[in-house]
Amino acid sequence: MTEAEMDSGETRIPELAGTRNVVQQFLLAYLANDEKKHDQLLDDLALIKRGMYKSA
Repeated sequence: MTEAEMDSGETRIPELAGTRNVVQQFLLAYLANDEKKHDQLLDDLALIKRGMYKSA
């Protein structure tokens, strides 16, 4: 996730955090969890990449 994406996501989610709309709450929670998953995958791939270059 780029810095711009993090900034925009962090500013949008708190604005709607107090909403009583269950669908909005669900979608925001889903998107936040999905972004965390992607960030973890990128971290894991970076770890593999570092290991590959050390052995080469």
